[in-house]
Amino acid sequence: MFDGRPLGVPLSGDNEQALAVVRQLVRDVGCEPFAAGELDQGAALLEATAALRIRLWVGEGVDAQSVAPPGESAGPLGPAAVTPSS
Repeated sequence: MFDGRPLGVPLSGDNEQALAVVRQLVRDVGCEPFAAGELDQGAALLEATAALRIRLWVGEGVDAQSVAPPGESAGPLGPAAVTPSS
């Protein structure tokens, strides 16, 4: 928990049945799962993002929460407001 909010856990996968099991496991430990795409792109992006956040947090002392604030802080620029470019 961070300031009373559950930790968000990105999940990437191609098998919906397996993802359903993992989502439940994530919830069972008190976290909140969210979709991070299919394996072909999602996994690589997750690894790169984790490496960057760990480097900033451990190497530079940057507050991990400040690197990726909670979704409710996204405001009008959040995922629902994103439209495909022409």
